[in-house]
Parts: sequence; C-alpha cells; structure tokens
Amino acid sequence: MSSDTETFANQNRRKPRYRNGTKYCESEGDDFPSMMTDMIKGINWKVSIFLFVLMIFIFSDLYIELFLNSIQDAVEGDCPTTKGTMIQIISVVVGYIVLDLLVQGKFL
Repeated sequence: MSSDTETFANQNRRKPRYRNGTKYCESEGDDFPSMMTDMIKGINWKVSIFLFVLMIFIFSDLYIELFLNSIQDAVEGDCPTTKGTMIQIISVVVGYIVLDLLVQGKFL
C-alpha cells in the first residue's frame, strides 16, 4: 500500500502565481504597507479627536486661570508648577477614561 503523504503535505502550500511569464509571490499581510494600513484602521478616531480637544482646553491659559488658580501652590505667576502640571495630567487621564467609556457605550 502506498501512502498519500505528499498529497496532504502539499495542499497547504500556496500555488505560485505568474505575471508576464515571471513568478511572483502574493502578499500575506506581513509587509510594511499592509501592516501600517491595518494599524491605521485600528485607531479609534472618535476618542482621538475628542482627546485632542480636551487636551487643548486643559493645557490652555483659561484652564490655568479658572481652575488651577483655585488650588494652592498649583500656579506660580501664569505658569503651572509641578503640582499644577500633575493636576493637568490627571485631568487628561480621567478625561480619556470617560471618553473611552462613552465611546464603548455608544453614547458618542
């Protein structure tokens, strides 16, 4: 009895393609352009845009004057101190969490 191991082993191999008489290989999604397009498709644009707008507000003079001035030692002159910067960063992180939850809940 002969076995058909060669037939089974060769079924998973890709068949070569020919263009203008020369052999070429089709992309399997592991080349750089396809990896970049897959990465760009995975970006959550709603969160990105709202986060950008939120950061513009949080790092603006308006936020510093209205919110950070009310916190002791958060502002020196017109510039936030280290404490003020940490408050701004914490505000961005909390804002991101809220935005992400709103997008996941389909409110945005």
